[in-house]
Amino acid sequence: MWKSTEHNIDIAALFIWLDRVDAKGEWTQHAWQARSFVDAQWDEASAHFWIGTLADGSSPNRGISGLDVQLWAQLLPDADKRWPRALAWVEQKHGVADGFDFNDDRDGLWTEGTAQAALVYRRLGREADADKLFATIAQQASPGGFFYATREPRITTGLAVGGDSTSADFYYYRRPHLGATAWAALAALNRNPFVPLPGSAVKPR
Repeated sequence: MWKSTEHNIDIAALFIWLDRVDAKGEWTQHAWQARSFVDAQWDEASAHFWIGTLADGSSPNRGISGLDVQLWAQLLPDADKRWPRALAWVEQKHGVADGFDFNDDRDGLWTEGTAQAALVYRRLGREADADKLFATIAQQASPGGFFYATREPRITTGLAVGGDSTSADFYYYRRPHLGATAWAALAALNRNPFVPLPGSAVKPR
């Protein structure tokens, strides 16, 4: 069974959060397990994360690069100080005109990932780089207020929709998209969704 770096980033953040607010549950152990997988997907030589594993559950999937994996890792609590080096990979492998693509074929702008990059730039103090992306994101606003998923009519991801797929049939289309809108809002607010707001309730120690 294949394993996803993105999914393990998600659940590592979730379990760290649960450990902070809930006295019940072995959240620290669960967080450590997920974080250990994320750490193992970091390739020091190329300074980026593998998207996950092949179907054997252990061999890195070297055939595709995923943008969100490189970016979400930067938002984890106690992110490794080496990881911002992945932004050079992002800019080289995923960069398109005024933004970023989902994968490394660079066939178009993925608004959601471009907003993620804007947030990461802000968190790392690169406000000028973030502002350039905000200008791009603003151009993708739909009349209804949501942001379009893409600038182009369709972009590829290199991924399959499900286990029955026989090809890389997961695409994004130029349609209003909740994920793109949510990440645009998070970036504008400079809000890291992986950590509680200051003053949030915490469990008794």
